Amino acid sequence: MNIQEAIKSRKRYRRKGELGWYDAVLDFPHYVFCTRDVLAEDWELEEVKKAVTITREQLEEAWLKSLSLKELAKELGL
Repeated sequence: MNIQEAIKSRKRYRRKGELGWYDAVLDFPHYVFCTRDVLAEDWELEEVKKAVTITREQLEEAWLKSLSLKELAKELGL
């Protein structure tokens, strides 16, 4: 995707392989992009994580069954 498509998405975006994200709504007016960035076709959008709702009982049960954060996420199906 090019930079124009990334900005129009109104989501956070970055060049593939970069660490930081640009925010299409908040940051765009403050950035100056070089010609290489403007012509690039390797822009990507930030993947949006979906919200999960669980009860306190589900959290407590999963917490007691797990020994680590990774196992907790597995117990919760995340």
